[in-house]
Amino acid sequence: SLWEQESAAITPLVYRFVERIPTFKFVPLVYQLVARLGDGAPDVGGGGGNDNGNGKGNSAGAGDKERSAAAGALFQKTLGKLLTRVAAEHPFHSLYPLLALCVGSRGHKLKSGLAKSIVATTDVAKVRAAEAILERLRREGDEASRVCVQRMEEVALAYVHLALISPGKEEVQGSVVRMPDHARILAVRDFADVPVVTAPLAVQPDGRYAERLVSIVR
Repeated sequence: SLWEQESAAITPLVYRFVERIPTFKFVPLVYQLVARLGDGAPDVGGGGGNDNGNGKGNSAGAGDKERSAAAGALFQKTLGKLLTRVAAEHPFHSLYPLLALCVGSRGHKLKSGLAKSIVATTDVAKVRAAEAILERLRREGDEASRVCVQRMEEVALAYVHLALISPGKEEVQGSVVRMPDHARILAVRDFADVPVVTAPLAVQPDGRYAERLVSIVR
């Protein structure tokens, strides 16, 4: 997008007016936006900062780095502010990408019948940025938002746990694989306010989804 390509020039404008832009316009871009969490902005000056013979080159290079760092920090602040709004108003379209970073990074800590060795390769800066957004939603959101984050996190953890389970011989009966008793997915039940992950859900500009959910009930 233009914002990402020209971050240093456009970010101050986005930060200034982001509260006025309807959040539903960003829902189709959620995965791209989440992918930029923890990243810095492109170099501002473009110069290498080499000494030009009078000692000014290194000073110019240092200035470019400072401007680039400042632009990167403002980009991340603006991105976090935007994604917090989008997640609050359209949680079912935007929480799972955030949870994928946080929960996925904790996959190697899940135990009991799981694969013995799991390598976590997620960028730590991205994980921390995603966790900060989720914590903001828990702290500043209303009761419904807090419950939504909690339950969707439970669902995400249950799916990670399910993906890592290695069924024992007692669970495999011919072509049928019985769910192990310790599978976390078995504890996910009657989440009437959380949609089935694979169920289509059209974006609603007004953020009202309650009557349109194909929810988790069993």
